[in-house]
Amino acid sequence: MLSSRPRISGLIWLMFLLSSLQNNIRLCLAEFNFETGRRIHERVSAFMSQPMDVLLQVASYRANEAFPHDMGAADRDSFFKLNDALMETYPQFESIYYGLEDGVFAGHGFSSKIANYREPGHSGYAVDDQSMEKHYNACVNSTSGGNLQCKMSEGGKYTQCIEDCALQICADEDSQKECSEVLDSKERLDCEANIKWCTSYVIKEAAAGSQLGFVARSTHCINSLGIPTQTPGEVVEKDTQELGNCFFEDGVTPVERNLAGDYAYCGGDGKVCNDTFAGAFKIRDYDPRWRGWYIETKAIQKPNWSRPYVFFSTEEMGITFSHPIYTKIDDSRNTFFGVLAIDYTFRDITNFLEDNYKDSSTIVSVFEMEEPSYLVASSTGSKGVKKVLKNNEKQPCSDPILLIRDCKAIRVPASELSENDRDLHIAKAFLDQKSRGYPQSELVSSEVEGEDFLYATFTQEYSIPRSNLAWRVMVMIPIETETRDALMPGDPLSTVVIAVSVTGFIICGVLCVLLIRKRKHREVIVSDWRFMGLFVAACAVLNASSLVFLGPNTDTLCLTRMWLIHFFFVL
Repeated sequence: MLSSRPRISGLIWLMFLLSSLQNNIRLCLAEFNFETGRRIHERVSAFMSQPMDVLLQVASYRANEAFPHDMGAADRDSFFKLNDALMETYPQFESIYYGLEDGVFAGHGFSSKIANYREPGHSGYAVDDQSMEKHYNACVNSTSGGNLQCKMSEGGKYTQCIEDCALQICADEDSQKECSEVLDSKERLDCEANIKWCTSYVIKEAAAGSQLGFVARSTHCINSLGIPTQTPGEVVEKDTQELGNCFFEDGVTPVERNLAGDYAYCGGDGKVCNDTFAGAFKIRDYDPRWRGWYIETKAIQKPNWSRPYVFFSTEEMGITFSHPIYTKIDDSRNTFFGVLAIDYTFRDITNFLEDNYKDSSTIVSVFEMEEPSYLVASSTGSKGVKKVLKNNEKQPCSDPILLIRDCKAIRVPASELSENDRDLHIAKAFLDQKSRGYPQSELVSSEVEGEDFLYATFTQEYSIPRSNLAWRVMVMIPIETETRDALMPGDPLSTVVIAVSVTGFIICGVLCVLLIRKRKHREVIVSDWRFMGLFVAACAVLNASSLVFLGPNTDTLCLTRMWLIHFFFVL
């Protein structure tokens, strides 16, 4: 008689194979998860890397001495030409601009077809300072076109020089190293080469009742080359490529600004011109040196992404990529010169996701890793920012007249999306992912109440080293669920299944008992009653396992049905 050990070992090996098969399927799901997430991660990475590539090109263009005045005020129009070409090539950018240590600011707003420019100089001057009269009288009423004086409001910010804006070592980590303590000569030279020098000034605020003026930032109409103009028939109209005229915001009064003066834009050395403010229909108190993107970049002296904030001009929430630029003056010291920058609004990122996934049933959402996990963007167009009244955040701000004065933008956590059904689906999927700890190696199911489908979801982390960007990209893939194959009580087929299953179980059970009782008969001994007994017992259990088809299609029952019958069949 053959030993039962080979059969037992064979059974153990079979169970091992089944377990391995199940693990392999899990690995395949994980691999599918990784591969799908990797492709979406690559798309998001490529989109977010474009500002870095563009600003490197602009920095290289400047380093090749393409700007005669090193991007100073007199190079305004040269930059605007280059910038217009870049904005045409990369329409997803909200704006490309730069600010300098002397206060110069220049940049475009692409969709609105405007240019912004600020002359060099410090705001906070006395209104009776004759040397600043050309700046004090440069303001204008944006609606009527009437002349105004550029007087600072209470709390207005301005820069004030320290020791005549003398250069000092910058505050970044590389510049603060004690190079004299480095023993290796080559390493010491490298250390000294990384030292940057910064202009010394402080940022102050205008006190109540102070009589101070500001250097205005002007918003201009532009021509087809991106250069400010007010010439009739040459102005590019908003949101179109059609040419027309430049008007103030009343839409009737033409812009005819011909202020003459020795502005820096004219070329310096006392040169006088009258087109510095050509096409300027709006004036604002603005200095790049007291904006967060500029302050952060000056502090760390490295390219960086800002944290989300409300943009000064558009009241939109977004992020800024900034890149420091330098100049060599005063014995070839590496002197911080200013900042190149590109804006992305959350709307720009949403548009990117919509363009890539609008024809797909897949939903892609981006939200911050840091709690409370504010939504950044979604392929559904879900808004991660809403405008509310300053004195009541529960009340939406729908009146455009109130936008700046009485309203503010607040961010929406992914768990609180609720404007439509798809928002609710995203919020539910986010909470399901959060409850599971955002697993990156497995799928998480998210049921949709009242629908015949659920979402298979997974997340992939996206971050840029040494930046303020730490996001999660969540992908939601709809999967149809089927309820018609469930055998519920009262269904005629359920009676048939029960009858066949019970009958088969009884017959096989009786055969198994007979084999055991007649195990000493010659015919049974020859057929190996142990093997036959196990075989018939397995048949009995196989018939009984058909009962798992009764009941609703829950996750547990579906998995049980998938494996139980196959297991007993092989057994």
